[in-house]
Amino acid sequence: MPLHIPPEVVNLKTSYTYVKDVARAIGLAINADKSIQNDVYNLAMEEQMSLRELLENMAQELNVSTIEFNQQGEFNLFPSVTRGVMFIDKIKDKLGFMPTPWKTVLKVIKKFLLN
Repeated sequence: MPLHIPPEVVNLKTSYTYVKDVARAIGLAINADKSIQNDVYNLAMEEQMSLRELLENMAQELNVSTIEFNQQGEFNLFPSVTRGVMFIDKIKDKLGFMPTPWKTVLKVIKKFLLN
């Protein structure tokens, strides 16, 4: 069955967050200097990709030979998906946070889906 991606976002680069990175970031914030604890941080992986690229990467990792996209039909997105990428320099600078690389996340996804 084709995957629907609206034409207006098919190539839009967006940010993705690995759930285990959220827990690590919270731990860093709890143990940080009090002066930077009550702050807001963007949290995402370094790699910025379109939804199409994300799905194609996953298909490749899972040895799915073809993936068909359809740009017709109804599809709803949260507003954040249409606004592009997040900048994570602040969390890296202030908390020393380094996100899990996308290639590592892909291996976790593969292991989860195939076990």
